[in-house]
Amino acid sequence: MDALQTPGTPRIVKMLLPLKYTRQSASSVTNSAAAVAQQHSKEHIILLGTQKQIDTGLLVLRVGISCLMLVHGIQKLMGFSALAAVFPDPVGMGSQLSLTMAIAAEVGCSVLLMLGLGTRLAVIPLACTMIVALFVVHAADPWKVKELAAVFLTVYVVIFIAGPGRCSLDAMFSNTKAGTPVE
Repeated sequence: MDALQTPGTPRIVKMLLPLKYTRQSASSVTNSAAAVAQQHSKEHIILLGTQKQIDTGLLVLRVGISCLMLVHGIQKLMGFSALAAVFPDPVGMGSQLSLTMAIAAEVGCSVLLMLGLGTRLAVIPLACTMIVALFVVHAADPWKVKELAAVFLTVYVVIFIAGPGRCSLDAMFSNTKAGTPVE
């Protein structure tokens, strides 16, 4: 009975042996298996990225989207007196309160998101603001007008699901690494 027929022969060994079976030493088969495993590991890193790359990507995403939303919030804050009477009141709270809540989300929560502090909680008001903008305030508008709110909402949902990553104050203050489950 040759090595391929032996019960218990690891599958990786069977895959590594050439179609025309030649006798190889156990060390060369082991070295070949290690080379295949190392190549698979490199492909895995290239396709999926390292944890450091993922964390850096989440940092760039958080800071980038926060800066973009801050521009909208600061514009509303600077023009508060002019906007207070004419700001849309989509949920019946009054124009001034609706504007105040939009500014609080777009400025306050964007700063929290940028820092990675209370990240998942911070994206909730931001996402709610974008849901109202997308489906209530701009409901009758063409897609070109709605698109920006949809993009912001999509990013906030991704951040809510993925979390802040390790490059965040959430991770710094936490006993566990951000994004890893508590056992």
